[in-house]
Amino acid sequence: MNADVLLRLQKSLTDIGRSVKTINDRNPELLDLAEQVVALKLQTGTANREISLAGQLVMLTQRMAKNANALLASDVLDPESSFELQRDSQNFRQVTNTLLNGAESPRVAATRDPETQEKLRELDGSFKEFQSAVETILTNLQG
Repeated sequence: MNADVLLRLQKSLTDIGRSVKTINDRNPELLDLAEQVVALKLQTGTANREISLAGQLVMLTQRMAKNANALLASDVLDPESSFELQRDSQNFRQVTNTLLNGAESPRVAATRDPETQEKLRELDGSFKEFQSAVETILTNLQG
């Protein structure tokens, strides 16, 4: 009976495994880019609020990788890990957009420094494959 379940879920489990590998492969680049954004924000003397947001990007890269790996490491699926992975992915996208384009709610101005803008766009582009892997994991976990 367990073999039947495994065979039925084989594609989903394989897709989840591949997606976690993608996250692990992309994570060092995301972390490096996020750290570069923090450094650029510090160099340009931007507001503490923006530096704090940039620091959140660094933390989110690590937490997303941790939660993706936790899904594979456990014998029992922890719904909290998948929820946090989804939430952190959405927050990462939102913080990146806020830093790049500004937002009224947290009172953050759009980034004006060309080098920081370029780095944020690079970070956003690099995150697309990462986010696609997160979406694949979440879709397959529903099954």
